[in-house]
Amino acid sequence: MSPRRVRSTDSKQESTAKEIDLQDDDPRALRALLTYIYTFEYAESPEQKDDWRFHLAVYRVARKYMVKKLKDKAFAAFHYLRLTLNDMSQVLEVLEALYEEADDTLTQSADTLLQIHLKTLGDFEGFRAAIEEDKVLMWRYLDKLKAGLKPEPKPKQETEPGKVEMHWARCSCGWRRFLSPGQKVWPACGRRACSVTSAPAAQTVQSMWLRRKPDGTVDVPFV
Repeated sequence: MSPRRVRSTDSKQESTAKEIDLQDDDPRALRALLTYIYTFEYAESPEQKDDWRFHLAVYRVARKYMVKKLKDKAFAAFHYLRLTLNDMSQVLEVLEALYEEADDTLTQSADTLLQIHLKTLGDFEGFRAAIEEDKVLMWRYLDKLKAGLKPEPKPKQETEPGKVEMHWARCSCGWRRFLSPGQKVWPACGRRACSVTSAPAAQTVQSMWLRRKPDGTVDVPFV
């Protein structure tokens, strides 16, 4: 085996090389990796169990050396812990750590965390200072804010200039009649023996836009 040490930031290249350089990897994460390789157990001390930084470090190492099952276990532990965070300074630290990674899984995790704490982070002075320096974080935050803003619906009258919305009611005898919004007529045909089977309600009656004449009346078609 060649004594030459291979150093690379490319995890795939490094994982397939005959020799790899471990000096840039987190020692705790490496121990977890080696333990898993030999025992298939995700070993963690009581302190590490509640340390999101540890699980994220294990995720990175497992991703680098393509140990998928360990990577999944580490992410599951990290995913749970990051949802329990209530301290905005820690939430900010997690967001900054995740957005630094060129990893779709971690980016989506950060987006979810950002959405959960969107309003609270906006009131946190540390976060406001951070987005002045971190443009990636700033644009992610602005995108979430924009997505949460719903435009006010325009009045229906503005969508059809020169027209008026009408509904129609059907009587059990087959007679049909156009009604103005909010107008209620019973029975639709004027016969007391009949009953209105379709009332002008938005969820049951289709509205129609009819042209208003110059004299203010509505051009109602024969139906």
